Amino acid sequence: MGRFLPVVGGILAAGCFVYVNASADSSCVTIDSPRQGIVVTTPLCTVSVAACDQVAAVGFTAHFAVPNAKGDTALLLGRITHPPFKLIWNTDDLPNQLYKGMSFSIDASFKNGQRISRSVSGIFVANKSAVCPVASIPFSGSTGFPLFTRTASSSRSSLDVRVSACWNREGIRFLAEAEAPAIFNGAAKGKLGEAGLEICIDPGLSRKPYPPQNAFSLVIPLEGTPFKTLYRPMPGPSGSFDIATSKEPCTCRYEISKLDVKGFRASVVVPVSFFGREIPDSFGCNVVVRLPDENNQIVRLSWVEAPAGAMFSPYLWASVLLLPRPFYSDPLTLLLLSFGAGLTCTLLIGLIVLFVRRKSVSFEKFEQSEEEKKLSDQIYQIIDESVTRKDITLGGVAEKLAMPPGRVEKLIRKHKGKTFKEFITFLRIEIAKERLRSSHSSETSIAESCGFKNVAEMEKYFKKLCRTTALEFRKENQVA
Repeated sequence: MGRFLPVVGGILAAGCFVYVNASADSSCVTIDSPRQGIVVTTPLCTVSVAACDQVAAVGFTAHFAVPNAKGDTALLLGRITHPPFKLIWNTDDLPNQLYKGMSFSIDASFKNGQRISRSVSGIFVANKSAVCPVASIPFSGSTGFPLFTRTASSSRSSLDVRVSACWNREGIRFLAEAEAPAIFNGAAKGKLGEAGLEICIDPGLSRKPYPPQNAFSLVIPLEGTPFKTLYRPMPGPSGSFDIATSKEPCTCRYEISKLDVKGFRASVVVPVSFFGREIPDSFGCNVVVRLPDENNQIVRLSWVEAPAGAMFSPYLWASVLLLPRPFYSDPLTLLLLSFGAGLTCTLLIGLIVLFVRRKSVSFEKFEQSEEEKKLSDQIYQIIDESVTRKDITLGGVAEKLAMPPGRVEKLIRKHKGKTFKEFITFLRIEIAKERLRSSHSSETSIAESCGFKNVAEMEKYFKKLCRTTALEFRKENQVA
């Protein structure tokens, strides 16, 4: 974890940088960088101090959090005995430092034996990618969309949590159902004020390592009064950094009911007023459910799977998108829609009845027209006899029947659904398909024998009507 590379000169590493200026001054030893609030997003972190000529050596120490460790971990990065007092720390093995961040301290030794210390905190490391949950919340009066399910094992049983959400005109409604039998034990009952539901929201989806000033948390304890927690970053002039929190009463609508010897169910509405004039279309969110276990300890089950401190960092919070409100959700719109739908259905039924009646009359006329049937049969007979001839035309067919060309075209359209030219092409392609299947004649020969001008014309209409080439058709269908 503590790999470092001493360097000389004015090397500037992207991300975290501490600079040393060897010129003497009244303070003699200062930390010029990293400045508090900086976010390190690269693996290498350059650490350096400004020191006067009387400084003989400088030791560098990093203080950071490690998951499941009690308190911060201190790591001696190195000790440099000559200027420039600068080193590069490889933070590949360092977990992300979020919420309150990490700190650096230096221990400077003077040539006369004196020593002096300096430190800077609020240095945030975010060089490890984070996969944040994403959820779309529907508009609904009561039905929630599932957000997450979490389980934690205790000594004799498991703790299970299911959380869902929806939004409406009042705000965003969160529903949590937890299975935690320890709630009903005498020892655990003293922890009910610490147990419950906490909803963390970043209206701007800032993805900052620490909560911005417009972020807030809504806490619904199992016993006691709900309250709203506000955050305020506290950078100090001497390099110190902290997150100050303040609480204020909350009058939001909520319900909590205990499930007999099983757990509890909680429902809370985060009102629109908490966001300002309206709820943004997207925002950052985390939901934390606090439950007592058999050992009388509070267990946190969070939407964001992260260590206790990091779960309150917007950098890891879920991205929530509000699905558009259905247009029929407004009562007046629904009334108008119902009226319009009824009117449309009435008109549609009337049109269907009229259409069916007209079709019935047309069908009866067609069935009763023997003359029309006779003419159609004559047309198809002449076409069948001449379809493979290149000089067949609509006028030629009409002349043989002593009929106007328009009359012939109309009958073909009525019974075949095609124009004269389309019908002739269709018949020629069908003949070509049969000859491709049953003969070994060349495509050129088949095209000529079917009435096409050339093989290119046959290929053109073959692709259009059969969605394949004549060659591929022959490969797949030719009779051996």
